[in-house]
Amino acid sequence: MSNPVRYAIYYLPESDDPLWAFGSSVLGYDALTGAEPTPPSLPSIDSQGISNRTRGPRVYGFHATLKAPFRLRPETHEDDLLAAAGAFANAHEVVSIGEFVIETLDGFVALVPRCQSREVSAFGEACVRWFDSLRAPMTAEERAKRVLSPLSARETELLDRWGYPYVFDMFRFHMTLTGVLARHEAESIARELGELHAPLVGPRLLSSICVCVQAPGDRFRLLRRFPLTGSGIAGRG
Repeated sequence: MSNPVRYAIYYLPESDDPLWAFGSSVLGYDALTGAEPTPPSLPSIDSQGISNRTRGPRVYGFHATLKAPFRLRPETHEDDLLAAAGAFANAHEVVSIGEFVIETLDGFVALVPRCQSREVSAFGEACVRWFDSLRAPMTAEERAKRVLSPLSARETELLDRWGYPYVFDMFRFHMTLTGVLARHEAESIARELGELHAPLVGPRLLSSICVCVQAPGDRFRLLRRFPLTGSGIAGRG
């Protein structure tokens, strides 16, 4: 029987970064503490309305995906994953993300880098490759859920090889803030959240990776953060 616990490798802002409080408030869930902050009210929608529109991403917490949720192989244990994460962090240097902006992506609202650098893309690819040997293969049920969303031939190829369709050339570093919305509503919420986010604009660093865990029926929580200790900062001139 497969292990029902899932893990993921995420980028999470540091707990003292105001960006963390912002994203956790919008989602109504803090993946570090388990707290459920009240979402903000916007000119076009109240806090309950925001809460209704973040139900899906709330399960995952405020994050950017580096290695999408996966179950461990039967012969692999959590300590193996933590050891792999520590080794990865020791081998990689801090990466400059630059400034975030709020946009709509395929119908949902997200924070994205103003310009995604080659270094950020390369870091995401390295994470996918590094941890894949620990990942249990998808079940038929898991694959069926994925292909319910329209996938291109390339995305299907990536799904079948790596367990997730949005990697490598399909990778877009982003931090989801809502579920999929009608176009006009997504654009309105993106604009209003952008005004709330404006005071927080500034360059950010990808200075750690976070191993997050999801018990059956629960939300993802931070298990352990691993600071990147390689020398220098990639992508900074």
